This record gives sequence, C-alpha cells and structure tokens, in this order.
Amino acid sequence: MRVVTWNLDFWQHRAYHNDAWAYLRNEIKPDLALLQEVSPPRLQKNECVLLNVVQERWGTALYTRDIPLEKLTFRTYPERVAAAQLESSSAEKVVVVSVHAPIIKNRVFPYLDQIFDEIESLVGDQAFIVGGDLNTARLAEKVWPEYGHGPFFERLAKCARAFVFLHSRVEEATPK
Repeated sequence: MRVVTWNLDFWQHRAYHNDAWAYLRNEIKPDLALLQEVSPPRLQKNECVLLNVVQERWGTALYTRDIPLEKLTFRTYPERVAAAQLESSSAEKVVVVSVHAPIIKNRVFPYLDQIFDEIESLVGDQAFIVGGDLNTARLAEKVWPEYGHGPFFERLAKCARAFVFLHSRVEEATPK
C-alpha cells in the first residue's frame, strides 16, 4: 500500500491547489493520502475523500483510491483530525488517521497529546496508520525546551508499533 501525507497549504496557495491535486493523483498515485489544509476537487468514480472542514472549503482529510473508508467519530479537535477504518488487501481492518495539530496561543502541547490520547483509545489493538502535520519535530525540544516536544517523541518511542508520518518523511518509532 502506498501511503503519503501532505499539507497542501490551501489557504496560502489556493492558486496552485488544482496542480497539487493533479500531481497527487497522476504522479504520486497513493492508495491512501493523509492530507491537511486541503480542498478536495470533484472526485473520480474510484476515489473516496473524508474531509473535516477547518475553515470555509478546506480542512483535514483522508483520500483513497479503490479503497472504501468507514468514518470514525473523533471528539478531540474533530476539524483537525480525520479518522476512518479501511480494509487492507489482506482483509485486515486498519484505522487510519490524518492529523493537523492545532497551534493555540503559540503552543502545540497539550493539544497534540490530547489528540494522541484519543487516537490510542480509538485504535486499541488494531493495526493503524497515523500521520500528518504535527507542528513539531524531534529537535524542537532544543529550541523550545519545556514545551512538550521531547516528551511527545518519547511517548511515540514507547509504542512498539507506531508508524508516524511527518509531512513526506517516514519516521518509525520502535521500543529500545
């Protein structure tokens, strides 16, 4: 399964948004895309989009080709999180979550922790894919000590099967 995550930055680059969608569909060709700051175009018959609107016509979304999505309810910052369940090619149920972490009063924590608390509860023992624009980075703790970035990545490292996609780079968290 080809999985990507992308913040399309609709609100600042709407003039290029159709070009970005064409690139996603025709060049990247993902089976699953975790999208942020996106405004979906008219869908083709094999496409599925689950969009939670942040402002006007854009928001956080999941996009699939030839894979149906079953929307899951998410209570914590629901406009910033799109969650669904899909069936993989091996018939395994997989929870997929696209996250666009909110920045409130110049902080991403505790809000991102609250989102991940609900994700952990939602996922349970199921297979899962979580990704998006988390508005954090491993080295952010050095720039903003005591803001929660370090403990967040320590939390991910304790999860034995966590796969977190940050923008277009894959980070795999495994226990030490």
